[in-house]
Amino acid sequence: MYNKYYDTYEKFKNKCLSFFKNINEYTLVLSLSKQMNCLLF
Repeated sequence: MYNKYYDTYEKFKNKCLSFFKNINEYTLVLSLSKQMNCLLF
C-alpha cells in the first residue's frame, strides 16, 4: 500500500513539478515579503 501510494505521489510530483517551479519562486518571494511586512509593522 505504502509503495503504491508513494509511487503515485512521485508521478504526480514529477508531473506538476515544472508547473509549480515556475510559480513557486514568485509566490515564495511574495509570501516572504508579506511575512516580513507583518513582522515589521
